[in-house]
Amino acid sequence: MPFPGPPPFHVRLIEAIGSHQIWTKWLYDLYRQVLYIQPITATTAELADITDDINTLDKYTGKSVFNTTTGSPVWAGGDTAAAVWVNATGATAHTPV
Repeated sequence: MPFPGPPPFHVRLIEAIGSHQIWTKWLYDLYRQVLYIQPITATTAELADITDDINTLDKYTGKSVFNTTTGSPVWAGGDTAAAVWVNATGATAHTPV
């Protein structure tokens, strides 16, 4: 099922009152993942590929991605394509190269 459209009013309101863009993106991802049960997914190979879309499009610190190869969530350690992905303990899980 494709994503149904723009986020609800409360997410747009937070964006409108000048909250930091990372917070807005985090809320948008949370809205997409929880309410529509559509987690962002990637394989280990995709997470480790610096040229893959998961690393080059809309990556920001704290972005949550479910690794379908390992069956575990990881979080972006930064907003660049080369930023590492960390696991729940904060240890580096994948380093894009």
